[in-house]
Amino acid sequence: MKKAEDAAALEVLATARSALRAWSTNAERVLGALSSRSDVRAYEYSLQATAELKELTAALFRIPPQAYLDAAQGEQTATRSFISSVEEAALAVSLMVSSTTPMTDTEIALMLRRVHDTRDHVSRYFLRAVEKVTTTPVPIVLSRIPPGRRRGTTGD
Repeated sequence: MKKAEDAAALEVLATARSALRAWSTNAERVLGALSSRSDVRAYEYSLQATAELKELTAALFRIPPQAYLDAAQGEQTATRSFISSVEEAALAVSLMVSSTTPMTDTEIALMLRRVHDTRDHVSRYFLRAVEKVTTTPVPIVLSRIPPGRRRGTTGD
């Protein structure tokens, strides 16, 4: 029975991570298009982001107790916090995409950083939950290294 429960927990965590990654990739794509001054369809981004956030939210609320990291604190609080942070970042991207005022490269870069930070924060939680279920450490490699930089240099 425990193996089946653990397998179900890992499946839910994989679904949540996949939805988070899909939202992040979509946001990166649309911000890249803004940066290159390409045509961006705000409505299409919003529809896709809404679908990704719906899948993420559903998965987050299906995470079973054996994957909870801090039952004393209340996982529902953490779940709502994660949902809020991703929704806020998604809304900020939507507002930027639908703005009639052209965005500066700095504004776009800051928004991209916010998307990455949000994704990395939530993803770390998912990976720690996977570790709890499997009792095996998972290597966490989430940061993106800017072109021309090497891992291990100052600022990583």
